[in-house]
Amino acid sequence: MADDKKVAEPQQEAQDSQPRNRSKRLFLLLPVILMLGAAGFVGWTYMNGRLTSTIQEGPAPPPPPESPAPTVSLKPFVVNLVEDGDVPRYLKIEFDLELRRGSPVEEVEAKMAELRDAIIVLLSSKRPKDLITIEGKDRLRDEIITRVNSRLQAATATRVFFKQFIIQ
Repeated sequence: MADDKKVAEPQQEAQDSQPRNRSKRLFLLLPVILMLGAAGFVGWTYMNGRLTSTIQEGPAPPPPPESPAPTVSLKPFVVNLVEDGDVPRYLKIEFDLELRRGSPVEEVEAKMAELRDAIIVLLSSKRPKDLITIEGKDRLRDEIITRVNSRLQAATATRVFFKQFIIQ
């Protein structure tokens, strides 16, 4: 019987130590589980807040489109060209002036009579053979811009767009 008690004691000790081992394991694993849970919560909160702010803000709005450069339409011009022969030749031309962004259109409109006079003098000094070629038309554009800009102070003409160009 003494042997039975000795055999029974180790079995009982083993049974008693299993709950102790479980409680020790639980005691050691509980902080690890809590730390992992806390780290997961912090990570989820951070990412959720970041995603929510991105969704609420949306993509950055596109920059406002640049406003087109102001243009001024001039009434048609009809002028006599310098004669090459016996037949008189005429030029009918209509164009738009493009101004630099921010240029006051009001200045161009206020000086329209002076501008038209300068352009008429320029056009009537041309020969038909000077205006027939593309290079001649490009040169005329540059001369118009130069004449217009010499009479303007705040506004600046940058381009000329021909709408009508007839030599007869």
